[in-house]
Formats: sequence, C-alpha cells, structure tokens
Amino acid sequence: MHKQMTLISGAVLSLGSRENFVVHLVSRVRIAIPSHVADQLFLILQEIKTDLDPEWEKKLREAGVLVSSEGVPTEDHFLGAQLAAVNEAYSPSWPSALSPVLLESIQAKLIACHASRKAFYAGVGQAAVLPETALRRALMIGDSPLRVLCLGDDDFVSIALASLGHEVTAIDVDPYLLNILRTMRDRFNLSIEIIQYDFRDPVPDKLRNQPFDVLMCDPMSNRPCFDLFLARAFSIAGVGVRGFAAVYGPSAKVFRDVIDETPLHVNAWYRNFNHYTFMDGALNAYQSDWVEFRFNPMSHFSLGVDDVYTGENLYVESYAGKRRMAFYSLNHCAEPHWTRPFFFDDVITAIEKHAGEPFEERRSVGGDDWNVYHCTTAEGHVTFHADRLLNRIVVLLQPASLTMIDAVDFVLRGIHGTEHMQQSTEISGFVCDVRTVCET
Repeated sequence: MHKQMTLISGAVLSLGSRENFVVHLVSRVRIAIPSHVADQLFLILQEIKTDLDPEWEKKLREAGVLVSSEGVPTEDHFLGAQLAAVNEAYSPSWPSALSPVLLESIQAKLIACHASRKAFYAGVGQAAVLPETALRRALMIGDSPLRVLCLGDDDFVSIALASLGHEVTAIDVDPYLLNILRTMRDRFNLSIEIIQYDFRDPVPDKLRNQPFDVLMCDPMSNRPCFDLFLARAFSIAGVGVRGFAAVYGPSAKVFRDVIDETPLHVNAWYRNFNHYTFMDGALNAYQSDWVEFRFNPMSHFSLGVDDVYTGENLYVESYAGKRRMAFYSLNHCAEPHWTRPFFFDDVITAIEKHAGEPFEERRSVGGDDWNVYHCTTAEGHVTFHADRLLNRIVVLLQPASLTMIDAVDFVLRGIHGTEHMQQSTEISGFVCDVRTVCET
C-alpha cells in the first residue's frame, strides 16, 4: 500500500544536473539525496503512486521535512507569504489603466501558482520572475484577444495572459510544473492549452506553423540556448509573429550576434525589465532585459523542425565568462594592530603558504585606521580590507577557491580570534564591490 506523503511547509525539492537536495527554507537545512530518491520524491509531489526508499523515508521524516500529506494544504503558506512580501515592494512602481482590483487578483493567482510549487528543476535553468513582472509582460502585448505562445512557463505568465482574455498555449518540459498549471487553469476557469515538449526533440506536427500573434521565451543566456529557443519559436510561429525574449545584460552582445546572423528585426529593448525570485520567494539579484523582435522572410536557422538538438551546456550561463566569488568577513577581531602594513604583510605570507597558492603581486593602500591589500593570483585576485575602528576584516576572493578560503580562515582566526568573534562566508555568482560592503 502506498503512503501519501509530501514535504512540509517551507521545504522544497531541488533537482540539479549533478546534485539533488531537499531544502528546508525556514531552518536552511539542506539534505543531499541520491538520484533515485529525488526521482521518487518528484513523482510523489505529482501525486503519482510511488514507493519511497525506506531508508531515506526514515531519514527525511527524522529530519522533519517529510510528513503525511493528509491535512496538508496544497499551497505552501511560507512560500506564498515570502513571495507576496517581495512582490509588494515592486507592484506599485508601474502604472496601468486596468482597475487595481483586477491587477491584484491576477497577482494573487500567480502567487497561488508559485506557492503550490514544491520542486524546482535547477538542472534546466528554472528561475521564475516575480508575479509583478509576469503581469507586466502580459500587459505589454496589448488588447485581447490574441493567440499567445509561451515557450517555457515556469513564470506562470500564461495565467496572467489568460486572465486578461488572451488565448494561450503554454509549452514546457517539466511535467510537475505543467500539472500545477493545469490545476490552476481549471481552478480559475482560464483558456490555456498545455503541452509537454522538450525543445531538443523534433517539433511535433501539431505545433508546426501555428497562427500565433505573440510568443514569449526566457532562455538561459548563452548562444546554444538562444539558438535553440528561437529556432523552435520560428518553426512553430513563423514569419511575422511578435516575439519577446529575456536577455541578461552581459550577454547582450551574444544575442545581438544572433540578431545579425538570423536575421531578426528588433522593435524594442527594455533594460532590466525582468525581476526574478529564488525558490524560497526571496528576491534574486539577477535581472534581465526584455527584447521585442520579429522574424522576417530572411530569417533562417540551422536547426530544422525535424532535427534533434545534440549540443551540450544548454543550461549553463556563459555570459562574460563570469566565475563565482567568495566574500569572507571576520567581525570583533582581537589584536587589530596586526592589520597594519608592517605586520599584515607577514599574515598574507602565512595565508599563501598555508594555501600552497603563492600570490604573484601585492599592492596596499590605507590610512590611519584602515588598509586595503590587493593580491593577484594565477587565476584572479584576493583583496583584504582591514578596518581597525570597527575591528573587522573583509576578504573578497575571485574566483572562489575553497583552498584559499580555508587558508584565510585558518590564519585570521589564529591571530584575531576571540570568543565574541563573528565569521561568515558567502559564495555568489554576482558582482560585489568590497568597498560598498565595508561602508555599511
């Protein structure tokens, strides 16, 4: 007999290309799980009768993230509340001729969709926009009724479009996401055709040369993904369709190359139009542009309707070759005089010896109460900022070398450690200026 189980409020399943996790977003507990358990949980979240590995069922229950589904609401109130709070900060920032009641009701539908979502396909680049962004996308296309194609819809833009009276077709590879979309379509009595399709496969006959007025897509910001999404969009919607695509700022040149080579006609380019959210509903610093374009009779793609895409790295952001960085901070330090240039030069020597990664060059600048030391490495740099008034040391490592982070932590704790010391390390893919952090 199959047990009816689910993840508790605030817990989600993250499916990656290499690793899978159950994450409790309230306590920040992250449990790595093997692929077969992730597959079983993914089916369970779709309410497909499936046995969960007994050993892992016990582990997840003991960790407090897995419970009986009886009496558990479909919508996760933690996720919904988080998203609603962030969305509220952006919603009043743009005007609309529609009534506030209608706009609020559409955003409430979108929040309900996201709150019902307990699994995320990180391996295929899923990253949803805020409800207010989804609504702005829908409002931009003009008066209804129009036939609109959503190529990928983890943002649930189709819900906003259909709520405004458009006739929508939503295509996605994720069966779990599409099940949520079907449920919400029926719940809100909307006109949305839902199709599961992997863009790497040949275009199904029923999708070829359809008379769509508008199409929308949000591909990963790399050349293979741009090429694939636009080739499939062209095969489905054809010449003359009004298209919109999300493009991350640093990858704009890559997209412009696609425009020139295809070629496409660009009608408008809206900078930083799209605001994104993490899977816990918190605001993601990532933003992207919204580009309006049209195919024309000269447009062409090497990938045909009957071709199978066999390339790699579709879902890896390759813009600007950016690598992840690490931000290390040590507060309430002891012995602040050790951060003066004469002494700290020896500290840096100890760090490079402990890491086994010698610095190629060192430069320093400072005043009576502070010093900055910039050290270049074979692959990047390490920057130290010492503030003797605040008894704080901040270190920025680009790229994020775990060996160097351990060496920094080992040496600085040994010299400056106290019982009141506070240490933190963050690794991020976003750009950060150590000076702005030290001023806060």
